[in-house]
Amino acid sequence: MSPDDLELPADPAELRAFAAAMRARLAASEQALEAERAAHEATREKLETAQNSIKLTALQIEKFKVQLARLAACIGSVDRQRTTA
Repeated sequence: MSPDDLELPADPAELRAFAAAMRARLAASEQALEAERAAHEATREKLETAQNSIKLTALQIEKFKVQLARLAACIGSVDRQRTTA
């Protein structure tokens, strides 16, 4: 509703009632906006938690790869020692 399309009541009592209704609509809109912001914030926090979990899992995988490479090197070293002995 644009201000140009708005027809204000001529009667003062009706104008007051109209203003009260507009204030009530504004308050309801602000409440809805705040609820939506809170929901977005909760979703953002969940997303951040999931991203951190993914990063942690990736780091753990890299750690296991390094450990596996070290173990493979140790096994290779033992095998080489057996073949030369």
